[in-house]
Amino acid sequence: MATTGTFSETLYPSDPLIVAAVQRAERSLQAVVSDIGPDLPLLGAALFAPDDWHVEDAGVLAVVDRDTAPKSHLSFVKDAIRGRRVFMPRTNVGHTIKTGYKGFGESLMNDNHIVHNMPIALDHGKHAVMQMAFNKAASGDYGGLPARFDPHIAATWKRHGDDISDSVHTVLSRVGAGRSFSDELHLNVPVTPNAFVLNWDVSGSKQVARTDYTALRRYMDELMEDAACIAEPYGGEVLRCEGDGQWLMFRIPEDRYDDLGQFAAQNALHAARQIVAYHQQRLGSQGLKKPFLRCAVGIGYVESTRLHLPRGEYIERQGSVFWDVQRASKGACRDRDVLMVTNDMYRVAYPQRNAPRAKSVELSL
Repeated sequence: MATTGTFSETLYPSDPLIVAAVQRAERSLQAVVSDIGPDLPLLGAALFAPDDWHVEDAGVLAVVDRDTAPKSHLSFVKDAIRGRRVFMPRTNVGHTIKTGYKGFGESLMNDNHIVHNMPIALDHGKHAVMQMAFNKAASGDYGGLPARFDPHIAATWKRHGDDISDSVHTVLSRVGAGRSFSDELHLNVPVTPNAFVLNWDVSGSKQVARTDYTALRRYMDELMEDAACIAEPYGGEVLRCEGDGQWLMFRIPEDRYDDLGQFAAQNALHAARQIVAYHQQRLGSQGLKKPFLRCAVGIGYVESTRLHLPRGEYIERQGSVFWDVQRASKGACRDRDVLMVTNDMYRVAYPQRNAPRAKSVELSL
């Protein structure tokens, strides 16, 4: 029998009570957007709340856009906001969630927006946020915004604030403490990357294992230990070891987003080249050329998921970037040492170049 809806909606339908609570939140937010007069360059509004499991993120409870919003705004909301979490260190929302700040600020996600955050008090000193996005170009002098817009926003909040606050609390209470409402609502990960992911894998290990497994085993043990030591000074941490390969992650510090390409070159890519060079030196000292090493690096959002296994809880790191890196590695040449990067990684590391259409690119060692 045919099914309808997305994979997650079909396989893991949300609790009807949670769905009803979210729909109420959307209606409350629609009332706010409709109540803002046409003389204000409002583009839309959204409700955000912190997530008890994805602690660095805020989930989007509801989004309402104005009918007159331009296509550029609607595309941004579709790609980066609606149906997603946002990475709090790189969004204006995070400041209000942590401090309760009320007022205007520059959008950290869209240079064409200025935003107004209205805090909604939650337990433990945290806040949900109603954020309004305004067209920056049509808003005039930024310094004059509070004086011009605040009376309208204050009057609108007075009329609808209680309903907005009640609807947010209802959604979160339906989900329950300690659970992820973002996962209950099938929210996608943030578009903002938080890490580089590196995978190295040995080509031709099966052939070597057939003739001298004990030597290969010893070499792989040493390589995994030494690769971890090489990566550590650059911020690399081992996620897992798989057969004849290893996964490493390099978190992106909050203060390095403005020079992400330089950070990539100095850390993840430099570590990757160092690992390949160590492998070549180690084999060369024994007069060997094989096996070869495939190394692949990507950038994306890495999240932690909680698995309940028979012997206890296990935290796994996941994200679509792992599939991108694995695809880059599998598509690499296997008769020599090679360093591959995903297309997204190439764009970050070499912003001045035109990225090729291929999903992965080989870099020089």
